[in-house]
Amino acid sequence: VVSFDFHADVDVANFKSFYDAEWFEDGGGKIKVDITINEFVGQDSIVHIASQLEDGTMSRIVFDNAWVKTTSYHNKIEKLNGLILFNGDNLDIKDLSVRIAESNLNLSAQLQNINCLLHKQEAPLVLNVHAESKKLDIAKLLPPDMRNEDSTWKTEVIHDLILDLDFSSTVNALDNYKFLPAVRMSIRNFTGKLEGYAQTIHQISGDIICSDEQLKIKDLKLLVGENDLLASLQVDQPYLFKDRYKQGKVHYMADIQSEKIEFKSLLHYRGKPLLDADTEAALGKELVQHFHFKGDGYIYPSTFSKLGFRSNCKIDKFTVKLNDLPKIANTRGRLRTDSSGCLYLEDFYCEIGRSDFKADLALNHLLDNQRNRRNIKGKISGKVWDIDELMQFAASSDDTASAIVQSKNETTDLHTPAFNIFSLPFPVADFHFDIGTFKHQRYKLENLKGHIKANREHQLFIDTLYFLAADGAIGIKGYLNGKDKEQLYLAGKIKLKQVDLDKVMLKMDNFGQEYVVNNQLHGRVDAIIDAKVRLYADLTPKLDHTEALITMNIQEGRLENFGPMQAMSAFMGDRNLNNIRFGELENTLEYKNGLLIIPRMKIASTLGYIFVSGRQHLDNTMNYEVQVPMSLIRSAGWNLMRNKLLGSKRKPRQQDLAELDEQIISEQRGLIRRYMTFNISGTTENFDVSLGRNRNIQEGETVSVNR
Repeated sequence: VVSFDFHADVDVANFKSFYDAEWFEDGGGKIKVDITINEFVGQDSIVHIASQLEDGTMSRIVFDNAWVKTTSYHNKIEKLNGLILFNGDNLDIKDLSVRIAESNLNLSAQLQNINCLLHKQEAPLVLNVHAESKKLDIAKLLPPDMRNEDSTWKTEVIHDLILDLDFSSTVNALDNYKFLPAVRMSIRNFTGKLEGYAQTIHQISGDIICSDEQLKIKDLKLLVGENDLLASLQVDQPYLFKDRYKQGKVHYMADIQSEKIEFKSLLHYRGKPLLDADTEAALGKELVQHFHFKGDGYIYPSTFSKLGFRSNCKIDKFTVKLNDLPKIANTRGRLRTDSSGCLYLEDFYCEIGRSDFKADLALNHLLDNQRNRRNIKGKISGKVWDIDELMQFAASSDDTASAIVQSKNETTDLHTPAFNIFSLPFPVADFHFDIGTFKHQRYKLENLKGHIKANREHQLFIDTLYFLAADGAIGIKGYLNGKDKEQLYLAGKIKLKQVDLDKVMLKMDNFGQEYVVNNQLHGRVDAIIDAKVRLYADLTPKLDHTEALITMNIQEGRLENFGPMQAMSAFMGDRNLNNIRFGELENTLEYKNGLLIIPRMKIASTLGYIFVSGRQHLDNTMNYEVQVPMSLIRSAGWNLMRNKLLGSKRKPRQQDLAELDEQIISEQRGLIRRYMTFNISGTTENFDVSLGRNRNIQEGETVSVNR
């Protein structure tokens, strides 16, 4: 039998007078101590606690506005109040409050079966904790030799802290384990505000259950600012992590959900980004909504290295909505990592709005600190890619496009999509792709296949790009330069095969006005285009900063409302000049910064042979030389032409007319067929016509007829 009874009412100010303690420097207030011990000890030394007896073990300590200053701690511990009670079975801390410097803490707790824990007798253990604090200044609580200005948590100040925590286990579980003791910790509530962090922690709750065989995080809920997260995680055989060289694999399952995560608000601490510049640029503007991931896989602990480890994950569910983009849904596939820091995406499939994606990708050396080693390779495919929906670009109607006209010095947001992919960091990449239908603004491409490479300078190198459009085939080889995301340009070679010009909508930009080129020339075209094209962020060509050399062959062609011919309508009577058909047209055109240069070409048309050359500007001004057969010039038109060429409103003298007729006719002598040459300048609404000097039309040029 062990019996002990002790009672004391201590004035802390007099503590040193009856107890010589070197650590005690000064103090005040009162501490009341009552200790009663009445225990039986058996022959096997197992303690039998007389908790059922009225005079069993009972101890209590009461603090009454006590304070103390020690030699080993720089702060005075003051305003210490509360009760510590030990009743043989349980240890209770009731309303224990303390103030240290500018920090304060109020604590209540209960630990059940503490005697069994002290004497290692098997029994269930339960700890309940409730803590509150208006302010915890970590830097001032730590001794000076432990402070570190570079350490985030050591300089933090926590406001309005509330913690409710339950902890349960057994005595044997805490004493016998390989890797993790069998413990259940329930965070019923955790709230607070970090001074260096803009977001308030409204709630952290959930259960953490661990043992040698399993680690489980159940229903972990986080509410930080307006951000939320609900997560469950299970890891089987976690003890394998203790011995990394022991062969085996750790199975895990994860289920993570969130209605809203705004990375910009979460990834800053004391006004500075928490991540590196590239990651900050990629995630800093992202708003994640309706996120849900569910999957499971394996981790191989024996493969751990400085760069990574072997693992795999089967994606059972993945949905998310980024910013205003369509929701990602119906996701499946596998993720795999290796010890060299690579990430592999295998048999991946997802749907984004009306688009679908399949991918097999290798993100090589993703975790390598040497960024120049990081690269992405793989294949991407899909049945439908709706780029307008993915980029949230609202294509303007034809009426709206034609109505928007601005000066050269003005800017426009007409070509600014909601999302500009060139604003993101580019990796080194090598992609093969195969897309059934590709939609972008007015364009619809079928059977799109290609091979594209990218670098960190925002350059895309198009090794091959092939697709079907406008009842024909188009191939592209070149590169897209996006170093300046506002001034993109495409340089390379474009091949067209049997493309129907009636179905081609070349949407371009002329000094801020949208310009659609397909309303004058019709037919089927084969062409090779060597070009350097300036593009807006929505990939619309800007014609006043574009250069191109176009070698073309047009079959079954038609000129509709062609300016140079309409300018001559007064001379050709009732001839239909608004719709001129021709069999074949071949030429090499040059385009440079808004000016189209047309070398002399022969057109075998419904009007006969016509020879045309000249220059056309985007502002609709023109300067053409046109040669037409003399048979097209009607008598009325002949007289009108003579009047225009004389350049006077006065009635021409007979001698003037005779001289002019002789000049016109003499120009045609020696030709197999007589032609009239005109110089036309101005616009279709306001033009000047003058007599040009005829070129020699060779016999071969009038023999070959293609219709």
